[in-house]
Amino acid sequence: MKTKYNLAFLSILMYLGLNAGIVDVTYNTGSGSSWSQAQKAAFERAAKHWTDVLTPNHDIRVNAYLHNLYVFHGSNDSSWFRVLGYASADQLYRDFPSSDPQFVANTFYHAALAQKLNGNAISSSTLPYHITIHMNSSQKWYFGEHFSGIGPKEYDFTTVVLHELAHGLGFSSSARYDSTLSAPVYNAATPYSMDRFVYKNLGAVDMTSLPASGSSTTSFLTSNSLYFKGSEASSQNGGNRPKIYAPSSWVQGSSLSHWDLGYFGSLNKDKLMEPQAGFANSHFFRQVGKVTRGFMSDIGWDVTMSVNENSIAKRIKLFPNPSVSNLNIYIDDDVGKYQLRIRSITGKVCYENEISGNQIAIPIENWNSGVYTVELINSKTGSAQHQKFIKTN
Repeated sequence: MKTKYNLAFLSILMYLGLNAGIVDVTYNTGSGSSWSQAQKAAFERAAKHWTDVLTPNHDIRVNAYLHNLYVFHGSNDSSWFRVLGYASADQLYRDFPSSDPQFVANTFYHAALAQKLNGNAISSSTLPYHITIHMNSSQKWYFGEHFSGIGPKEYDFTTVVLHELAHGLGFSSSARYDSTLSAPVYNAATPYSMDRFVYKNLGAVDMTSLPASGSSTTSFLTSNSLYFKGSEASSQNGGNRPKIYAPSSWVQGSSLSHWDLGYFGSLNKDKLMEPQAGFANSHFFRQVGKVTRGFMSDIGWDVTMSVNENSIAKRIKLFPNPSVSNLNIYIDDDVGKYQLRIRSITGKVCYENEISGNQIAIPIENWNSGVYTVELINSKTGSAQHQKFIKTN
């Protein structure tokens, strides 16, 4: 099953200045995978947030599985019981036609980013999916909307999906463990977009100056002294280059593709991209932090950086959008009372109410099709937020 915008309304979305691209999710039911409505809703919260962060110029197509990874991989490797999930780009692209100033030749780009950089020229027939994600159904998951309901031994599904989608979008290095060489290696001939920003000792040694393998490369990749040199990520980190996870003992699937463990404070949203994001009752973050946003900007994405995390007036999330029968309105954080109004395109008030929580569901099945505006007015400050949605039949 898929969740996506009605394509008939894409021209309206673009006219209104809404995101022309969305995260188009296929909930795969093969290979022992199955999805409940609650599980889909938890996934879609993460998918929707990435469209808010990246403002993509094309649909990002995701193939999503929820199944027992130990059974799926058909091995006697018990480590699969401990894996929460994993995601990867379905294809890597290099040296494609691009007029985008962020494009760099001789560089592998993850499929979704490659499509953005080459002007949306990769068709769905050539590339059915940009990202494939496998979530482990054998874990004890929390699928709810509010953190207050999470159990002491549960993992937050939305947080982990948000984290894994980041890897599929480009937050991953080519560095990996080579069992033949018994050492870590990387794609020296054609590095990943992330690799071009990895430096040792705050810029003294460039990763891409090293050979694909050998003692100097092993020493570099396990130095615990690697940093990301992108200008936007550094700017969002107070002018400091954020540290990359590069422990002295190689950790397959984690080394070089995360921020360093413990680098960010306990309440910092950039902990989302540390190796242990989503762990029960300790590491759950449902927003992409500003340094991670900077990272995405540095590797080539167009990113929304203007989130005021200290503002009393928080952003509105509307889902699904377009909507047929029920509109869910979610406010990032519960910060007081709001006056909520919904107006039609003619200005008529179709709904009005005072709310004090951070989520409300409004039945709209009998409303006329068209474009509506949600107005959220902070009762204390008078500051207002506005966001549009589309009602369809």
